[in-house]
Amino acid sequence: MLSNVSDERRIEPLFISIRECCRVASLSSVTVYRLIAAGKLTAVKAGSKTLIEVASLQSYLGSLPRLVGRTGVTGKAV
Repeated sequence: MLSNVSDERRIEPLFISIRECCRVASLSSVTVYRLIAAGKLTAVKAGSKTLIEVASLQSYLGSLPRLVGRTGVTGKAV
């Protein structure tokens, strides 16, 4: 059954699981744990589950440098 709740009333999550973080950011779990250890992602424990703060993930991804593509061919426009 479909809900009649509009998108503007939908509650966005504040925290997501490690698995969900890996899925949405296309990162490995090892990378996520390294980012936590480096203080680049904020994590909390809820019992035995580790949760990643969505705002910290967005901030981290937003801080990454932009990739400027190169064709490998000098002086030619694409």
